[in-house]
Amino acid sequence: MRRTHRLRDEEIDAYVRDIQMAILVVTVPPLAVEATVPGDPNDDPIVATAVLAKARYLCTLDRHLHHEAVIGYCADRGIEVVNDVEMLHRLRSGSA
Repeated sequence: MRRTHRLRDEEIDAYVRDIQMAILVVTVPPLAVEATVPGDPNDDPIVATAVLAKARYLCTLDRHLHHEAVIGYCADRGIEVVNDVEMLHRLRSGSA
């Protein structure tokens, strides 16, 4: 981060503190992971994490997570699958 973003240690520490204040750590028990992602079962824990966290959005560029079956599964649980541009639009418009 120092080299890429030209940040001082204090700025990095402040950034990490901000992230720590905003995050929710979700533990996903193996039994909570359902087979939901056709074509990439390694993505199933991602969906399970969103469900257990009661997320409103699952923001991803992973094409497997934009599969119709995943979108429907998530929608049934109140989660909207969006890409980065859609998420940014929602955040800027205040609808997120």
